Amino acid sequence: FPSEIPLIDGDIVAASTTGTGWEVWIASADPIDGYSHASRSLQDAGFTALADQSINGAAGGLFDNGSYSVTVTAGSDAKYPDAVGYQVEKK
Repeated sequence: FPSEIPLIDGDIVAASTTGTGWEVWIASADPIDGYSHASRSLQDAGFTALADQSINGAAGGLFDNGSYSVTVTAGSDAKYPDAVGYQVEKK
């Protein structure tokens, strides 16, 4: 997993490689707050927010730094309850 991509603190509940990138899901007692922290951390690390929003208990955004594209989602679902997910693609 690329060291240029800061992750929120928490237990990793799932991780995988996609062939062209990586996915990681991190447990968060408050996924919306976790998403806000992820968004700030990525932007502080030099990523540009191409999309960044929170609606009705879920949040998501797309971040890019020229080398990596990162999609971050947060909320609760049947597979990864109360988690923040990162999908990372190398450009």
